[in-house]
Amino acid sequence: DIEIDGELIVYGQVSLDSGGAIKLGENLLKSRSAMLLAREGSIVGSVDLDTVQLEALGEINVTGNGDLKITQIIQNGEANSVTVKAIKNLTVGTSGLKETVVESKAGSLTLESELEDLEVYGLIKSVAGDVTLKSEENITFSSGGASLDAGSGNILVNSKGKMIVSGISTSGVVRLEAEFGNIEGVEARAVDVAGDQLILTSGGAIDVDTAVGTISA
Repeated sequence: DIEIDGELIVYGQVSLDSGGAIKLGENLLKSRSAMLLAREGSIVGSVDLDTVQLEALGEINVTGNGDLKITQIIQNGEANSVTVKAIKNLTVGTSGLKETVVESKAGSLTLESELEDLEVYGLIKSVAGDVTLKSEENITFSSGGASLDAGSGNILVNSKGKMIVSGISTSGVVRLEAEFGNIEGVEARAVDVAGDQLILTSGGAIDVDTAVGTISA
């Protein structure tokens, strides 16, 4: 295992490769960017980073104490969960890239901005686990191929503000909740949703083009 038990400041990029787990502690790792690999264990703790790349066999539970950009998450464990939060803005992927940014298996997957916006570039993919995207402000998918495929898992996308999303698919239930804003698609198009059931909650307008078994709003 790798355990950080004192403040570690790196002026550049840090790379940690553990045969077991990576224990980050509470905001002890401070750097511009980090690549964290836990080959046989989990990655847990909070960090002060601009960008992060995460791969683990065990649980991934990481919180950024400001803005945080995820360049890649790979969950190699069949039923282990992924939770990544940012206190401020959370960005998933990089503008212009259409590749898979987040890949999970049967465990739950949660990506959350606690105080500001959540922006998604590229594909978020789960084989069977439930997927939750949550933001205290707005959730925006980019026009360059951002999408969400939960396999057989259920999907919850929840924002306090507006929601601009596209390419949402699962064989389970999809819930889109924009408490005080509109639900709309990228580039002023309707949101394309595929699933067994779609549940919509909005404080504004709703524009959805869907192939689902049942819809409730």
